[in-house]
Amino acid sequence: MKLYEILRMRAFMFLKEAEDDLRKGFYDLAAFHSEQALQLFLKSMLVRLSGEEVREVRELLATLAFTLEVEGFGEQSRKIAKLAKEYRRALIELEEAYYEARYKPATYSKEEASELVETAKAIIERLKEIEGELWPSP
Repeated sequence: MKLYEILRMRAFMFLKEAEDDLRKGFYDLAAFHSEQALQLFLKSMLVRLSGEEVREVRELLATLAFTLEVEGFGEQSRKIAKLAKEYRRALIELEEAYYEARYKPATYSKEEASELVETAKAIIERLKEIEGELWPSP
């Protein structure tokens, strides 16, 4: 199994964990797992495209957009840039959730955690559409 496939699979595992955490009332973990899901999905796309490995989700989106532009995928690059702009505040909140839940005694309400899980799901769905444009299924 290739690295990008492993990262992609793990992204969906984290997303499932986030949804399970929400149901169980573990809102801080739902927030944390949402960020991890999005981060790993973005990493899978970057690794597949260029071998590039980056850490934070906003940096991942910027690197992906730049790499797509350099590789001649201007339309997809602009879609990523638009996505990053559209979800800017939510992306900052996801990054904060990662650090807060991992290193501090963070607490999230059900509504806050639900928003983060839904944000991660929405961005991943849009990324899957772009991924389909880049690597169409046979």
